[in-house]
Amino acid sequence: MIQSKFDPTKPIRYVMYARMSSDQQNPRSPDQQYDEIQRTLKRNGYSWVPCGTFRDDGLSGRKMSNRPSFMQMMDDIKSRRLDVDAILVDSFERFGRMRDVDNVRQNLLTHSGVMVLTADSNFTDPTSVPGKALGFVESFRATQDAHVKAHNVLRGKRDIVGQKYWPGGPTPMGYKLKSVMRECDGRTETIGNRLVLDPQWVSVVREIFDMADKLGLGSNRIAQALNKRSDLVEQSRAHRFHSDTIGRILSNPIYKGVMVFGRVATDIVDDRKVTVRNAADEHFIVKDFCEPLISPEVWERVNAVREERGACIKRLRGRNKSNKQFQALAPGLILKFPLSGLVRCGVCGASMRPNQGGGTSKRGRRFVYYMCPSHHHGSCTNPLYCPEDWLRESVLGALRNRLFPAPGSPGEIPAWFPELVTEVENCLEELAQSKQSNARPALEQELKDIDNKIKGWTLSFGDPNLPAAMRGVLIEQSKSACERRDQIARELAQIDNLKEIVKRELNPKRVIECLQQLATVMEESNPTQLNHELSRHIDRIEVFPDRRVVMRTCRLGVFEGLDFVLSNVSGGAGRAAASEEIQDSGVQRIKPRLRVKLNVDTGGHFGTASSTGSRRIEDPEQFADFDEQWFWVDHFQMPDNRCWSEENADQVASARTNQRLSLAKLAKRFGVSIPTIRRALKIAAGRTAATAQANGAAILG
Repeated sequence: MIQSKFDPTKPIRYVMYARMSSDQQNPRSPDQQYDEIQRTLKRNGYSWVPCGTFRDDGLSGRKMSNRPSFMQMMDDIKSRRLDVDAILVDSFERFGRMRDVDNVRQNLLTHSGVMVLTADSNFTDPTSVPGKALGFVESFRATQDAHVKAHNVLRGKRDIVGQKYWPGGPTPMGYKLKSVMRECDGRTETIGNRLVLDPQWVSVVREIFDMADKLGLGSNRIAQALNKRSDLVEQSRAHRFHSDTIGRILSNPIYKGVMVFGRVATDIVDDRKVTVRNAADEHFIVKDFCEPLISPEVWERVNAVREERGACIKRLRGRNKSNKQFQALAPGLILKFPLSGLVRCGVCGASMRPNQGGGTSKRGRRFVYYMCPSHHHGSCTNPLYCPEDWLRESVLGALRNRLFPAPGSPGEIPAWFPELVTEVENCLEELAQSKQSNARPALEQELKDIDNKIKGWTLSFGDPNLPAAMRGVLIEQSKSACERRDQIARELAQIDNLKEIVKRELNPKRVIECLQQLATVMEESNPTQLNHELSRHIDRIEVFPDRRVVMRTCRLGVFEGLDFVLSNVSGGAGRAAASEEIQDSGVQRIKPRLRVKLNVDTGGHFGTASSTGSRRIEDPEQFADFDEQWFWVDHFQMPDNRCWSEENADQVASARTNQRLSLAKLAKRFGVSIPTIRRALKIAAGRTAATAQANGAAILG
């Protein structure tokens, strides 16, 4: 049995990590954690070697991806930019409260040889029998504490709702908050906030319910009607009305004066926020919570129709309720089409959705098109339907031409690889020389100045007569200085290890393995796995109304550790240049959000399976900071596949006029259906009318 040896008398290399959960906590809490770690080291007489500090202020420990310093530390360890033996924390709760925090700790030791040691346990060896027992207790304590806090918060919010005060969060459209004050010991304090009608939006919300009740419109058509009114669009929060927003308004019982609290339960699973509907008996209902905006009868009629429509759609789509007793909390998304999430509208930037029509062709084929979801509710001007099969074949073909042919033998490398290596080496050589000659002296001097300031602030904190206002200012300055000091330490480490990192990352063997994996996935029929692999290389595929398609492929997609060096060099010049042609469209651009996690086995470390270096595959902006030189840009022109009626309209009209054939005889003569003949005649009539109008205008002119 393999056993690791932990000898604290040796010079162990370490980094310190500190965290506090809320801005309302003591702002010196991370500094106090650092002090406690140093005090414990000194008390035990350990001569360990410090290699940096990381801290996250005002961030919860239930997630990893929302803590930038934590993710930076983990990425530095994973890519070996940090060559350390241990991460020191004051207590294990400071490291994190995730469900899989114990797995993260074990993966650090297994894959990187890094231990997580805590000061409150006197840096006990986590691989020993007492250390394993203590680790189990620490893990249970860290995760259970989050559940206790969540229970206390939920209990407090129920009490607030029972008193008819708003529990927090964004207020519904049509309402605003009014603070309720009281006098206590000669002071005026706020005891809660009540919902009151907002005159600016009351009429709009009532109009939404009227359109749903009297006209029978759905959320999509209501959004279209509202987006046509420029005055409302300019005043709205998102500068547009979305069908999902309208749906949430129509289904919210707050508009009939009823507060339903606890309709859903949330948790962090697999580093993602998961929302699950609670059973009806767990809802906390408060009637007469606020002044109703519409009558209960209207609300009931509207939602009865919505429920009937929803049930009908589910039946048509074949969505039956699962009989499983236990549902997966974070199963991940399974895709049918490999380009989902990569295809974006060239006008508004929204992710285009694959739309599968309900009908089938004579051969039983169903056609699928990518469409802009914002066009249907009136906030985008891109009406184009892009064929999924044509786009997939074009994208995969262009990607094969760029990256392949794949190596025929284990020692063969792609033809483009030597040129790319030369470009990267030249860029990094210039960057290294610039940093060594310009950046290093300035950084070292700045680090020295910061250390002197921190020493002065430390002496000032010991003065009992220091005014509270001045103490607060010094605390903020000290916090900013410590953050800057950590950043400088990382930059200096990158400068020293730049050549070593580049040599390790520019490894032909790793490139060949990456391309062989991509080639294997492209030959298989798993759209989800293929989408995950394509996300490593493709920045985005933009579809424009004039049938142009532009695909941007990152040339550095086969590397995992160069992004931190080559990004931010141009400050995102590539993304800005690519967006110039669509800035004048007059359409509100959408800020992309993280894509849904896929149901793929990526074999990642530290619980961030889909991260690549400091990039995240789910992030649509993962390549935004790369210079334009690191991209291949491919242009496609969508074929204008006209239907049979458009191509043969003139011949059908001529036969109808000259030979006076009926629709049935025309259909038999041309071998098509009667509706097709009828459509051809309609197109021909339209062309004739347009020609006559143009000739009349020319005569009058």
